[in-house]
Amino acid sequence: MNSLRLSVHLLLAIQFGLLIAVPSATAKSLYVAQTPLASDDNDGSSSHPLRSIARAVAIAKPGDLVVVREGDYRKEDTGWGAGIVPVLVSGQSGKSIRIMGEGGTRPLVHSFLIRDARFVRVSGFEFRYYDFVKYPRWQDMPTIVGNVPEDPNSPIDYSQDWIARRSLVRKAFATYFGLTKTLEYVVGINMENCSNVSISDNVIDGYWAGIQCRHCSYVSISKNSISHTVNGIFTFEPSPALTNAVIQENKISQSLDIGISIQKGCSRVTVAMNEVSYTGRNHISVQEGNRLCTVSGNKVSYGGYYSQTMQFPGSSGISIHSSLGGIEVVGNDVSYQVDHTGIDGNGIILDLMQRGATVTVRDNILSRNMGSGLNITMSPNAYVFQNCFFSNGFRSIAARNGAGIKLSRKEDVGNVISDNLFVANKHAGILSEDTLLFQSMVDYNVYYAVHNTPIVWDSFFQGRGTYRTIDELNLETGWEEHGIKLTERPETDH
Repeated sequence: MNSLRLSVHLLLAIQFGLLIAVPSATAKSLYVAQTPLASDDNDGSSSHPLRSIARAVAIAKPGDLVVVREGDYRKEDTGWGAGIVPVLVSGQSGKSIRIMGEGGTRPLVHSFLIRDARFVRVSGFEFRYYDFVKYPRWQDMPTIVGNVPEDPNSPIDYSQDWIARRSLVRKAFATYFGLTKTLEYVVGINMENCSNVSISDNVIDGYWAGIQCRHCSYVSISKNSISHTVNGIFTFEPSPALTNAVIQENKISQSLDIGISIQKGCSRVTVAMNEVSYTGRNHISVQEGNRLCTVSGNKVSYGGYYSQTMQFPGSSGISIHSSLGGIEVVGNDVSYQVDHTGIDGNGIILDLMQRGATVTVRDNILSRNMGSGLNITMSPNAYVFQNCFFSNGFRSIAARNGAGIKLSRKEDVGNVISDNLFVANKHAGILSEDTLLFQSMVDYNVYYAVHNTPIVWDSFFQGRGTYRTIDELNLETGWEEHGIKLTERPETDH
């Protein structure tokens, strides 16, 4: 993990000259305060501060530092809407414009709109949506909105299509949908057509998106604390939404939809060492035409509590969907993902990869997820090795989920599954749809099974294709020539 942290920091230093910039000798500090002496007619010196952040930013030159002192700036009238601070200026390589909150008490702001800007840094603020009122008991996701999941006299059949069950879902989760509507499209930090921008060390609370990127490149988003949002960090149209970017060491909790959502043609984005917990659906999602992205070293836990509200039920801790290839999911710890529909709730899902796309899943710990540790759905030719799949299917009543690895469809072939550890997964180490013989490699795996559970189950129908010993599996399929079945449970960190 230390080497991973070092490599990410080196990547940041190389890609973002703004992070190691040396202030210019001609650079100056512009101060903003809410004291009686503060005025936008002042020169912005420490003794004669400006009154508004927008004014200070508008006159800042490359290399300048805008220092915002303690206060509540959320109702500031900037001409762009109440409390919206436009950042339309650019620094230069080695001379970034830095906008930062001063002191132990962070200045309160409503929203920054960073548009057509280059070489800008924002840090040290508390973004809090002034119209947002937290719902009672929003302490952890299972009790966030207080709705009964469904009427016992009119249960929801999640096997039905969305049109058939939509009215029942919207009635059962009325408060949830009301809250997402309240927050709709209100963004804490909104970046549009920007490059070489750094967003770090901010607290963000109560938005549709805490941080949003639209057609940006060379962006660093690090060490922010984000909570009570629909989406913590979100990339959006136009495509490509984000390229050459690092999202690292953020703490994100209680997102009604997704903690970190990377979508719309993103490329060369690294999502590393974030802590994401208590999400309504997915913790981290990489989808819609992305390529050459890495999800590494993240710790994600407790999510999927609003899977029932999805048009296509099924959340997963890390969701890789409809990507173009070159995706790596490495060294993540994913646990306690739930899905009461019984369809997903997986640690990781590879879903609908584009033809010829490649995905590598390695060195992850996938434990106590209600679904399977890794679910592969219509996504052939994945490389899956050196992962630990521990006690997946946790508290699930689903009949065909809860394996270490689940290969869901006939198309899920050509995968390399090697050097993995499968411990006490509910239904099998590997569960596949009669596709075991069509994989590229299944070998060197270690299994520990309980209650006479198969180590491999090559059929979704009970009693068919079940293998409980390595010898039996190797004799009938040729796989696991070097595999091991343990009789004593191995030590784990969970």
